[in-house]
Amino acid sequence: MEVSTRTQRLQNELATGQGVLVIGPAFARGIESIDMNIIVESLADRLSDSSGWESLGLHDRIRLLAEGLGNEGLADILTDRMPSVEALRTECRAFHRSLLSAPFSTIIDLSLHDLVTATLFEINQRYRILTSDEDFVTQPEAFSGEKNIIKLRGDLWLGDAAFTQEELRVRLEKQRALTEFVRQQLREGPILFFGFSTRDPFLRFLRDFFAPLSGTSFLATRVDNHLWRRVWNGVGIDVIDAGTSGELEQKIKNLLNTFKNDDCLPDLGELIAESGDLTTRHLVGLKTLSWAHQDRVQLDALKVEECGPVRDAVRVLGHVAGRGLSIPSKPAAFAAEICLRIGDMAGARSALALAVQSMHQQQDFGAIS
Repeated sequence: MEVSTRTQRLQNELATGQGVLVIGPAFARGIESIDMNIIVESLADRLSDSSGWESLGLHDRIRLLAEGLGNEGLADILTDRMPSVEALRTECRAFHRSLLSAPFSTIIDLSLHDLVTATLFEINQRYRILTSDEDFVTQPEAFSGEKNIIKLRGDLWLGDAAFTQEELRVRLEKQRALTEFVRQQLREGPILFFGFSTRDPFLRFLRDFFAPLSGTSFLATRVDNHLWRRVWNGVGIDVIDAGTSGELEQKIKNLLNTFKNDDCLPDLGELIAESGDLTTRHLVGLKTLSWAHQDRVQLDALKVEECGPVRDAVRVLGHVAGRGLSIPSKPAAFAAEICLRIGDMAGARSALALAVQSMHQQQDFGAIS
């Protein structure tokens, strides 16, 4: 199949809402607060033995840090250094918004930070995050209009991040449902890899672990030696390259600009606010959310066995939000807090995502009371 034909298939599939975008480290280029080279370099003095540090590449340095500090210790340091989703929203560039606005149904994020999530908030894109098999229990299907966001290396803030390719392999072998879902997505394609160098070890890992990949696969990268193009072409992946990062981003924007025509749309802010107010009034009377009428003391006193309605409410709110309707943020925020207190991490993640999305999309309509 000619490259031009493959490019056309990529565009055709995206037009129907299919396609997989795989995000690598260069997606965050220019943002010092999440630049792993800068962060990792600053941690050399934490090692009891840093011999040979200067000659190591980034991934080998991370390997030494994980060995010397332990995964938990390294994760604690990184979570302290990494900015929040809210803080990262101010770092989103036009290209970030453009790339994630393209109609890829699935985004596989190989980073440890939350720039992808922050960008999705900026463009008002609904999504479900998948990091483990448990997430398929709480979110068995994506709602209409939602993207699948797969944190393949795990969640740094939940202490289950894979720092090396070996740890990622172990993680994927353990999370079988997640792995099979990713495998299916990468086989069906089409795929666009963005943010990886031609020598990135995690890119090679994906190619080998999930082989065979879709016959329509592209790697958008800067190529410093034309032989790398032949290497990737030899495994069935076409290369889209440019002389500079800016030129590469422009090439990708040109490839995807078929799907962007929002400039002429009217401002729907007032309509969204009114629909949210109407939705809230209907939710007030639902028995499923009756627990949200309680005051703070009563909510804090809820026992584990009494929290079934809270979990049900998260599913109801997710169902409503997934249909494109605005929801009140406070019940979702209360549910997140309660789920976190009783140890239901999957429920807490789902509820927190709903709360933050609601607060971003519209003004808070107040607690249900």
